[in-house]
Amino acid sequence: MSLIRLTNLCNEKCLFCNFPDDCRTLSLDEVKKEIETSITDGSVTFTGGEPTIFQYLKEAISYAKQKNIKNIELQSNCFLLADINKAKELKQAGLTGVFVTIHSDNEKIFEQVTQVLGSFQKNLQGIKNLIDLGIKVRINIVINSLNYKDLLSITKFIYDKFPQIESIDYSFVVPVANVLQRPYLLPKINQVVPYLKKAYEFCQENKINFSNPGCGVPLCFIPEYKENSLEYNILKSSKQNDVIKDNQTEKIKFPKCQDCEFDQYCLGFWPNYIKIHGDSEFI
Repeated sequence: MSLIRLTNLCNEKCLFCNFPDDCRTLSLDEVKKEIETSITDGSVTFTGGEPTIFQYLKEAISYAKQKNIKNIELQSNCFLLADINKAKELKQAGLTGVFVTIHSDNEKIFEQVTQVLGSFQKNLQGIKNLIDLGIKVRINIVINSLNYKDLLSITKFIYDKFPQIESIDYSFVVPVANVLQRPYLLPKINQVVPYLKKAYEFCQENKINFSNPGCGVPLCFIPEYKENSLEYNILKSSKQNDVIKDNQTEKIKFPKCQDCEFDQYCLGFWPNYIKIHGDSEFI
């Protein structure tokens, strides 16, 4: 799925945001050009910042639909989509899916992350509106020090409240930008894994589609879930050097990685993690 970043601006201030808070926003003509030149698989994701604050979002979605793009998705915090009229407007324009993060099942922790009062209820109402309108919803959980012990309860919360969702991604907070200023947000992977496995087990038991994305936990920590690793599945069908080139990854590997059965299916991990926590988990 091709990604088009409409703006870097956002209406929330997530503690671990890894995008620059500058004023870079595309014009509608630039968006149309991106749609015409960069989409090769019939799918597009409009992202930000927060795409719903982009003034030409409806026009961008409509243009993508005119170009016969079948899957048109947003990466959104759903704050503005709590307005049913806004959600309907985007549905009518051609929106087919939304990828949205739920930070916690606890309102206080959720809004500690977003630093915006009311964002918890707005998030939930926005997701409900989308589901009621027949728009596909995929959930993302960004694992960090504030929520990793609650991964099972968050997963149960999502399942109980929104059983219609398409899937859950379990991302791991990326140690760049704001996280370097707030290293307390970065948990150790080996502390996270027991809680993550319990969430995975719940997904399996309840037939919830789930994924360990490219920004998730390294495969060597959860090898029994290799089939749920996006990185593993991509690298099974691609040359590693091609994937690195396409994604311009800054991940690194260790000498021990050469002896790992997953070496050719893994890009390594973020070097800033090592600066904060050391490499004892990897050697």
